[in-house]
Amino acid sequence: ILAHDKSAGTGLPLLTGACRALAPKVMSSWMYRDLAHYRLHLPSTLESFRNRHAARTWAKIRGRERALERLIGDRLVVDEIRTADDIAAASAMVDNLMRVTWQASRLGHRFDLAASKPVASGGWLRAFLLRCGTKPVAYAHCFQGGRTLIYDTIGFDPAYARFSPGSSLLYRMIELLYRHAPPEFVDFGEGEADYKRLNADDVVRESSLLIVRPDAVLRCHMFGHRLLAGLTGLARRARAAVIQKEPSG
Repeated sequence: ILAHDKSAGTGLPLLTGACRALAPKVMSSWMYRDLAHYRLHLPSTLESFRNRHAARTWAKIRGRERALERLIGDRLVVDEIRTADDIAAASAMVDNLMRVTWQASRLGHRFDLAASKPVASGGWLRAFLLRCGTKPVAYAHCFQGGRTLIYDTIGFDPAYARFSPGSSLLYRMIELLYRHAPPEFVDFGEGEADYKRLNADDVVRESSLLIVRPDAVLRCHMFGHRLLAGLTGLARRARAAVIQKEPSG
């Protein structure tokens, strides 16, 4: 069950009330509570989008791109991946890139672009690969249905983090969006990130509650989920405390 609203916390009473009403018959566990969900309402023209940022911002982005091009020795380009043929052409580069992302190294995430062929056949896949020659740098796996482009999976090569390849990919892919079937919204999803706060112009607060029937096996799964959520929250608070104590330099 997912509830959200533009005013913080309004989804919580709805979910809490539902949980209490069903308490004798079901078990529940919060997936997340009162989490920010960011999206960008695309202006009608690319020029209007560019005017959202100052000229010095674009100059800084282009300067980092030129530095990355000099380092690798080739030009930066973005490939849009929409069809089964596109997947076949880009699969090796994308999969190799996603193996070295922080999501893969720290969280064990695995990505297989070929698994998205059914999505491509349905016309919903709209993914973007930023590469420098044959060197993959950043990737955004997105879906577009109706008026909204949804970020699903993103990643970049941490060896080039100082060049902000994710920002370069985002702005270049938005240019491509304007060329064909531009969506009305770019949905960055839930959770905090600098690029979301910088580019989004709309935010809602979301809460998600998992409700299952009473069952011994499910009870164990729910306990494990609650324990993991508690430990994750504890680790985040501990990390934040350490960062606050570090000297500013």
